[in-house]
Amino acid sequence: LLARAILRLPAGSHAQAWVFTLGAVMPWLSNIVYAVLAPAEQFTPDSLELHPLAYALSGLILGWGILRYRLLDVVPLARDLVLEHLRDAILTLDAQNRIVDLNTAAESLLGTTRKAAFGRMLSDVLPPLHPLRELILNRDISQHIHIPHPFDRYYEVENIPVTDQSGQQRGWLVVLHDITERKRVEQDLKSSQETLDAILKTAPFALAITSLEDGEILYINSVAIEFYELQGKPLNHFRSIMFYDEPHLRPLLIQTLQETGKIDSIELRMRTANKNQRWVLASMRKMTYQGKECALVALIDISDRKQMMDELERSRAQLKLIFDYAGLGIRVTDRYGRYQFVNDQWAKMLGLAPEALIGQEEAMFLHPNHVPFNRDQHRALVQREIEQYRLENRYLNSQGECFWGEITVSPTLSPLGEVESTIGFILDISKRKQAELALRETERRFREILENIQLLAIMLDAEGNLTFCNHYFLQVTGWEREEIFGKNWLTIGGNPGQETVRAFAQAIQRGTILSRNESALSTRFGDKRIISWTNILLKDESGKNIGIASLGLDITERRRAHEAEREQRMLAEALTHTAEVLTSSLEFDQILQRILENVGQVVPHDAANIALIQGDHVIYTSAKGYEKYGLALQDVQTLQFKFKKIPNLRKMYLSKQPVVTPNTMEDPGWVHIPEAMWIQSHVGTPIIVQNKVVGFLSLDSAIPNFFNEEHARRLAAFSTQAAIAIENARLFEKVKKALLERRKAQASLRRANKRLQTKVAEIEQLQRQLREQAIRDPLTSLYNRRFMDETLVREIARAQRDDLPIAILMLDIDHFKKVNDTYGHEAGDMLLKSLASMLLRESRRSHIPCRYGGEEFCVIMVGAPLPIARQRAETWRKQFSETVVTYKHQNLSATISIGVAVYPEHGVNGQDILRAADEALYAAKQAGRNRVMEAPPLV
Repeated sequence: LLARAILRLPAGSHAQAWVFTLGAVMPWLSNIVYAVLAPAEQFTPDSLELHPLAYALSGLILGWGILRYRLLDVVPLARDLVLEHLRDAILTLDAQNRIVDLNTAAESLLGTTRKAAFGRMLSDVLPPLHPLRELILNRDISQHIHIPHPFDRYYEVENIPVTDQSGQQRGWLVVLHDITERKRVEQDLKSSQETLDAILKTAPFALAITSLEDGEILYINSVAIEFYELQGKPLNHFRSIMFYDEPHLRPLLIQTLQETGKIDSIELRMRTANKNQRWVLASMRKMTYQGKECALVALIDISDRKQMMDELERSRAQLKLIFDYAGLGIRVTDRYGRYQFVNDQWAKMLGLAPEALIGQEEAMFLHPNHVPFNRDQHRALVQREIEQYRLENRYLNSQGECFWGEITVSPTLSPLGEVESTIGFILDISKRKQAELALRETERRFREILENIQLLAIMLDAEGNLTFCNHYFLQVTGWEREEIFGKNWLTIGGNPGQETVRAFAQAIQRGTILSRNESALSTRFGDKRIISWTNILLKDESGKNIGIASLGLDITERRRAHEAEREQRMLAEALTHTAEVLTSSLEFDQILQRILENVGQVVPHDAANIALIQGDHVIYTSAKGYEKYGLALQDVQTLQFKFKKIPNLRKMYLSKQPVVTPNTMEDPGWVHIPEAMWIQSHVGTPIIVQNKVVGFLSLDSAIPNFFNEEHARRLAAFSTQAAIAIENARLFEKVKKALLERRKAQASLRRANKRLQTKVAEIEQLQRQLREQAIRDPLTSLYNRRFMDETLVREIARAQRDDLPIAILMLDIDHFKKVNDTYGHEAGDMLLKSLASMLLRESRRSHIPCRYGGEEFCVIMVGAPLPIARQRAETWRKQFSETVVTYKHQNLSATISIGVAVYPEHGVNGQDILRAADEALYAAKQAGRNRVMEAPPLV
């Protein structure tokens, strides 16, 4: 029994079992040997001891029990348990291909039991046509077997040779791995790959699949082949990096793709196979293709973006339809409009699961108003009457809610050229539609506002033609809408040349129209209105200029008032200047000549004369400007008239008011003389001294209707100063005459009279100096500080009234004391004069340059805002720094620091502005000199 049990053990357990058995029987065998070898006379059955035999029997029984019940066979038991529970079928064959063992999965596969198959050939166990009959026992051959019955499974066969310890082959271990699920996944993957290829082939833009590792081109559609100019070229000669105009970008893009899995809408500059540069809008997705990590790249040519913006938007939308599922949908329908495939995004937009949509007709989700036209377009596409169609539809989701979608549909063709299905790309345009409705409402409200606003509102197209004008524009200009609508803006009330009209249109198209400008607008009645325009360029979605919109404010009356005030100011300045000139002399003839020389500053004219009354006659004592008309001064001075017989002189004498004769040829009261036939317009005013007319000041012009009442008013103001000057000269003449007579009469008083004359001369000189010193600085000829203070008060009041800015610039020569100490005060005076000369030369009429004190100067800039004042200050600073003054063979130069302050930003009165400018000047000095600093704004 023990031997049989040992022999049934696996070969590896035989040695262990025999050693155990020998240990168990060793006590009994030693007892027998002892009895046998003992002397005969001593051997008796009684000499055998029973307890060793009992030990031996108990050991044999224990060993037989262990072997009988396989208590030592733990590893084989576990191995059997594992084999029984494996899903793979396992068969063990001996060297004659007889079945030695098989697990439960193999029993099910062969349709037999272990007991029935034991010892039989594999071919005897299998049915006649079973696929395992074709099994080849060779470990180097990969075999796949399809067993349709009873479970329709696929198996991968693995043959493992069984060898003993000497390496001799004793049989085969055949393992059949169940790969049914893998086969099905592969078939599904192949089907999905075919569907993907069909979608990629129908995509209307360039698509390519390239290896992430080496850039190998694994797939490229026809659009991409044409785009990269690869027709007729072997693709294996190219790598994707060869098409980058900047090759270093590809590793960066691949790194980003590895990290994020996608790249959306990036602009790249690429090169074709023929080295032609093109700009593309690229999107990438990381994917697995043909077992490799790849990049799915979609490209849209945007080289002609400005001209092809609409096409670009469609291509970009299609690109997003494929790769960006946030707001885009893809669906495939059969010839009858039933869904064959929908992506998750389109299903989400319809509010259903993708599988619930398969087989449904697309018309079920269209608004009823859109169904007929969509069906017509689908029929035309299926019948190949059109190649593609694009529609904007209203769709209904599962909740019955409407949304707008823009769908682009293309056909998928069979090898015979027939339409098998249609693929559509849907973009959700609900927000755009809402925006369009809101835009229309905004435009309606905007036009309503424009029609009721008290401003002139117009719109012009890109050619400068009027496309809109509001009611107030028609009211101001008097035009009818039908008369001007569609006409070029420049031709309304004008007749410009074609070049001017063309240049205006080009300015609109280029966007060079000024945002603010003033222009004269001709009304229907022939008068001109001054309009201040604010212009806004109108652009389309691509950013192209398509016209302008303008709002205009009628500033005609304000401009007239401003011009009148400016003329009054100029008149006051001119009168002030002429007063200085006329009072600078007491010589009678010289005074008369200066009157004629300066009257042109007040009233423009061609010729002027002064006639003084002597009795009943007027004698022309002084004249100017008649020489160019052939009338010498001596001839004018010989003329004498009885003034009461000359209508205009008599009228001036009696009314003591100026008289204007706009057109002498049309005035019946004008006295024509042959020497003065060239006179076409005349204005005259009486010279009144102590309420008595002592003469006349007359101006003549060769232009008809030249003089008007404004000229007469100005001339009257000037004549008042002229009368004072004449009276002073006459008085001076009388004083001189009295002094001469007294000198002749009283010889004894000659010395006293001489001193008196000297004194009078000194007084006159002192008067002149006092007058000049009253407003002028004697060294620089600039206005002095007293004049500046008076002027600043007056200008601030006017600025408050007219809402105008006033800038004050405080200038100081840097290191002026060093110049005086080094070269002397005379050199310093030359620098002061140089700076003053520059200010006088570079200042405008509205600027008032003054010497503030020492080396400090002040310039009052009426109407200048802060940017203009600072720009002017920088110009003066740079110009003076480049000025060189020569003193005693030494070239001297200096720099200036300037502080700038502006009313009302830096103060509400003149002293505040002066103080702010002075503080800014101090800051410029502290900051290193030779610079311009602005005063800080009021807090």
